[in-house]
Amino acid sequence: MRERLQNVMKWGSILRLPHNGMVKRHSDILSFVPSLMGVIFFANFLYLVCCTPSKEAHSIVSTSQVNRGIKKASRFLTQKIRDNAYCLFATSSDGRPCPVEQNGHVLSSFFIVDAMKDTLSEGEEKIIINRIKQEERDGLWGDGLNAPVDSDDTAFVLRMLKLLGKPISIEPLLRFYHPPSSAFKTFLVSRGRAELVFEKSQQNNFGIHPEVNANVFTLLQGTSYEKHINYNLITRSQTGEGYWHSYFYPSRYYGTYMALSVIHNKSEYKKSESCGINFILRTQNQDGSWGSPADSHETALALNALASCNRLGEAYQKGLLFLLNNQMKDGSWQTYGIIWEYVWRDDPKVVWKAHDSNRIITTSLAVKALSAFKHT
Repeated sequence: MRERLQNVMKWGSILRLPHNGMVKRHSDILSFVPSLMGVIFFANFLYLVCCTPSKEAHSIVSTSQVNRGIKKASRFLTQKIRDNAYCLFATSSDGRPCPVEQNGHVLSSFFIVDAMKDTLSEGEEKIIINRIKQEERDGLWGDGLNAPVDSDDTAFVLRMLKLLGKPISIEPLLRFYHPPSSAFKTFLVSRGRAELVFEKSQQNNFGIHPEVNANVFTLLQGTSYEKHINYNLITRSQTGEGYWHSYFYPSRYYGTYMALSVIHNKSEYKKSESCGINFILRTQNQDGSWGSPADSHETALALNALASCNRLGEAYQKGLLFLLNNQMKDGSWQTYGIIWEYVWRDDPKVVWKAHDSNRIITTSLAVKALSAFKHT
């Protein structure tokens, strides 16, 4: 403000009134008109410089807070990349070792790059890409080398490479396309009819899953393969409450984030978009968080869903403030929730569950949410 006032005084010094500030003759009046106009200009200028509220004045969080949060989190993530410590930890509900333990590098890599594509060093990019190359199987990827290839992980890799400006080939992904359903199966293995499913079961693992297709459709947008996008599948997967079903990822905000990313800016789906946004706003906690109990992963997903629709108002900023207040000393964010789950067997029921114990996905999602505010 001091600098603003100094500038005002500098500009004000060029304005002058007639001699003695008095108006005595017609000629004085004529000579005074330019000065009077100058005074009016000066008054307006003073108001604009000193009284016009800035972005900061309307913000619940400040740009400096956001920048500090991003900087701390970026240091955490880059160190995890260098240490090759960005896998997911998995458990099995029957107490046995989980076959996909310490897999999930593909999933984690995507969210890291999605949040930090502009700040990763050449060396950090190389570490991620080398890991991806090791897990490639004929242009396809899975949860790990000991897991079958799937359309979800393959789409994540291709989206990540695209973000990094690397050449990609979408053609191998079409092996998962199921023409009768106009949708993509998650796995190449077929067991029964391939149809859209929401309820988790051993049999339904081999069906068509809403959030997986939303991920694939996001990749296909703007490409020559856009004709394979089935927007009707997206609308069919939305619940009456406004959120979207998600089969492998338990969070209601995950499926909603993925779906909104596909239909945003599509005028014919504005009603679905509005219902999704209203669900998110309606379920925000008083402290700005989402989840029950309040959870950084759920909050970051909800914020990214809002950001995908350019909804960066008060609710969004309250969510950012929650994240900033709950950032850990090392710059990360923690969640005790389940990131991913897979029904291995129905009877007796055995479920594999993946956890973000390395705090990679939650931290990456938080960085992206903060960055969206920074760029407004």
